[in-house]
This record gives sequence, C-alpha cells and structure tokens, in this order.
Amino acid sequence: MELLHCQACHATIPEGTLYYCCRTEIISGFDGTLPELEVDPEMMIQDACEEIVQRPAQELMDEVYQEIKMILCPECRKKLRAQLLALKSPPGKGGKLLHFPLHGRKKSPQ
Repeated sequence: MELLHCQACHATIPEGTLYYCCRTEIISGFDGTLPELEVDPEMMIQDACEEIVQRPAQELMDEVYQEIKMILCPECRKKLRAQLLALKSPPGKGGKLLHFPLHGRKKSPQ
C-alpha cells in the first residue's frame, strides 16, 4: 500500500493508524437581489464578456463551485476544525457552534 501523508503538515501517516479525509465545497450564493444599474446594461454585458475571455476557464469555474479534498492527520484535523468553527462564531462571543439542549432539561421559552 502507498504511504499516506497529511496534506497540511506533510507527516507520514503510518499504516493501520487513524487519518481523516476532509472534503469541503465552496459554492457561490445569490440572494435574488440585483443591484441598481448605474451603467448601460448592454455595456455591462460587453465588459463582462471581455473579462471572461481574458481569464482562465478553471478560475471562472472556481468562482462558482470549488471542491477541496485533503487527507489529514489527527492533529491537523483538530486544527482545521478549530479554524472552521472560529469562522462561524459570532464576533465577540466564544463558545460552541451548535447548542443542543441537555437531556432532562426543558427548553427555555424564546
């Protein structure tokens, strides 16, 4: 079997030990709102077409959808998880990303 390496720290992952496969998707979003146009729509389309022709196809596709796959050692998985959760936390507030009610406790009214 081919030796595996952590793609974050490049450590060799010994055979028979734990490692993680991480797959992340980055997908463009659209809220359904179009901005008010300050220029002629035909000119805007022409400018966009000129820009598209000058950029590599992969770069354009990555702006719409990108999938990243990685093999991680246990330590790098912890680091990546912490970084991702920190991005999701509200500014100025620590704590968990998801809050589950404890067993046996009633939900507080909201």
